This record gives sequence, C-alpha cells and structure tokens, in this order.
Amino acid sequence: MRINDHDDLTDDAPTVVLERQRRRVSATTVAVIAITLGAGWAIYAERMTIRSGFGFLDHLTSIWVGAAAVAQTVSMTAFALLQKRLLRAVGARLTVSWLLSSAYLANAIAFAVPVAGSGMATRYAYKQFRRGGVDPAAATITLTLAGIVSTVAFAMVIVIAAVASGNPVAALGTVLGAVVAATVVVFVGISARLPQGRARLERLATWVMRLSRKTVHRPKADPHEVVRGALDRVNAVNLTPSTVVWSLT
Repeated sequence: MRINDHDDLTDDAPTVVLERQRRRVSATTVAVIAITLGAGWAIYAERMTIRSGFGFLDHLTSIWVGAAAVAQTVSMTAFALLQKRLLRAVGARLTVSWLLSSAYLANAIAFAVPVAGSGMATRYAYKQFRRGGVDPAAATITLTLAGIVSTVAFAMVIVIAAVASGNPVAALGTVLGAVVAATVVVFVGISARLPQGRARLERLATWVMRLSRKTVHRPKADPHEVVRGALDRVNAVNLTPSTVVWSLT
C-alpha cells in the first residue's frame, strides 16, 4: 500500500511542476500586458507634454549633450564602484561590469515602467545579485546602503543646483527625504549592535515576517531564524570610516 502511494506521488510530481510553470507563464503574460497597456496609457495621457518636449531638442548643442553623457557615465560607474565596495564590506564580490550592466538595466526598468518601476528595478537588482552568488542578507544590505548613499549624494547635487539657481527652498523636500532615510538606516545599524536594541528589532521584524508569511506565504523559512540571520549579517558588516567617506565622494 505504501509503495502504491509512493508511486502515485511520483506520478503526480511532474503534473504539479507543469501546473506551477503554467501559472507562472500566465502571471508573467498578464503582467507584461498590464505593463504595456499602462505604459501606452501614460504616453497617450502625456502626449502634449511629450510633443512640447521635442520642441526643446532644437535648442540642444552637441557640447552639452556630450557633457551630460559623460557625467551620466561617470555617475553610473561611481555607483557600480560603490556597490562593489559595499559588497566587499559584507564579504561578497562581483565584477564592475556585472554591476554596471545590472545598474543600467535596473534604471531602464525604473524609468520605463509607470508607478511600479522603482520596486521592479530593485527586485531585478536583487535577483542579479543572487545570481552572482551573493547571499540574500548581503544583497539586501548592499542595495539598501547604496540607495541611501546615492539619495544623499543626489540631495547634495539638488542643493547645489538650487543655490546656484537662487531658489534653495526647492531642495528642501529632497534634503528632508535623504536625511530621514539616512537616519533610519543609522538607527537600525546602531540598534542591531546593541543587545537591547537588537532584541527589540528581532521582535518587531519577526512579527512583520510572520504577518507576511500569513498573507503572502513568504518567507518559507522560520521567520525568527530569518531575522536572526539577517541581523547577524548586519553585525558582520565592516563599514570602516574610510569606506563611508569614500562612498560619499
């Protein structure tokens, strides 16, 4: 009887796998159609703005276009080097070319997909890190810290541009957002290294993980073990003052 039950389970296994694959293909197809329709609707809704924007192309000069292209290339290369430095601090390594290709594709997703582009871009970058052999905690830490550093750097650029234009108030919102994000990360980092702070973070994060497990059935592993492992990984990060200063330059 047991042998027959085992045979039945073996026979059903390919069917279950095929059913899951069909569901994934269907979900991917629906997502692609929804994104395409959303992008088309966004382009149609902003057609007048796009049309007027093309009018400014007549005023472009090759020198400024070239300067902008060089600045963008330097910016993306600096971002890839920042990620490489942060990955090294958490004990992981990826090549600059790998990080550059991931960064460019993630940015393309963020700008091309309306509304959900930023989240999809982050998920894509995370998956690329995982394919490169980076463990989940290290990938999450690197993406978070790189995002905070780039946000702070962007806020600095906005402040300089606002002061140069004579309207520093315009940079207030960006600066406040960068300060809040950096404060949260610093608070979590410090709390994770203190016994009482770590205990509180474990309780809060475990509760969030259990709620996520009930609603979206993720993560599959024990929430408490996932949180404990992530905090251990945070504590293992060796961010020296030179690394932090280099990241901001």
